[in-house]
Amino acid sequence: MVVLIVGLVFLVGGVVLVLPSIWGHFTWAVIKGSIPPILIICGLAAIAVGISSVRDKMAAGTQDEPKPTPPDAPKPAGS
Repeated sequence: MVVLIVGLVFLVGGVVLVLPSIWGHFTWAVIKGSIPPILIICGLAAIAVGISSVRDKMAAGTQDEPKPTPPDAPKPAGS
């Protein structure tokens, strides 16, 4: 679930950085051209991994189920 949230943040950050009004200087042309697409691609990949993880948990039936606790071991005599 954390990966899904991080993916969404990266995707939104990449889209915001693509907007031309955010980067006003010509010296940032390389960063402007490379960082946003990298963030978008990483965000989409993280979303895909997150969705896959959620689907796997749902298919296995282990989502939000408490783990069984082992019974207490017998205490030694004389304690």
